[in-house]
Amino acid sequence: MRRLADTSTTGVARSFLTVPFRPQTYLNLLYLLLAFPLGVAYFVVFSVGVSTGIGLLIVIVGGPILALSAGVALGIGSVERRVTALLLGVELGGRPSVSGETRRERVWNLGTDLRTWLALLYLPGKFVVGTVALVVFFQALVTGGAFLFVPFYYEDPSLYVGLVRDRPIEIHPVLHFGWNRLLVTLEPVITIGHREVTTLSEALAIAGFGAVVSLVGLNLLNVLARVNVWLARVCLNGAYDPVAALRS
Repeated sequence: MRRLADTSTTGVARSFLTVPFRPQTYLNLLYLLLAFPLGVAYFVVFSVGVSTGIGLLIVIVGGPILALSAGVALGIGSVERRVTALLLGVELGGRPSVSGETRRERVWNLGTDLRTWLALLYLPGKFVVGTVALVVFFQALVTGGAFLFVPFYYEDPSLYVGLVRDRPIEIHPVLHFGWNRLLVTLEPVITIGHREVTTLSEALAIAGFGAVVSLVGLNLLNVLARVNVWLARVCLNGAYDPVAALRS
């Protein structure tokens, strides 16, 4: 049992440390960087279509607007399946046809299929994943990469990394509580300053910290890619695929 646990721990550590050397890591990164602009566009479609459709349900046009939004979401789902297969190597199934003998039956079956509306819910989910991925990218990879290269420019006084001000940043958290008919206030002062790197050893230490930050960022982005795959499986797998229908 102990040997099995050691093997598992070793595998996790190896996976964490070798993440920069796996080609799939950079395909995941490209996929997630595309997720933000696509997610913004998807969220606009979702918010405008759903809010307008629900707001106009009291009149006749609300239903067709919601149906049009669901149709656009199904078309987007077709594109997402192909992008997911191309960059992540994950195949998501789509139906090229809808059951029913007449057109009215097919439209009814498509409109009452839960997977049609799950495809619509995929749009804001993609926006959330893309936004989180962009934050992780800039906070972890860009910052970590800047730290990694500190040994190459630490002697240049015109370059710096981080937030540098003419005076340290001060944070004043305040705590008030009553005691024996008295109001007691605690106000500690937290000072955040900056440090100038002047020696190679300090620069190498900063670079080591940057390597750790970059490794954490890459692993987090891989996790976010898997989250997006899970979301796509839940919302898009088995839904109607209009692109496949046009090809058939």
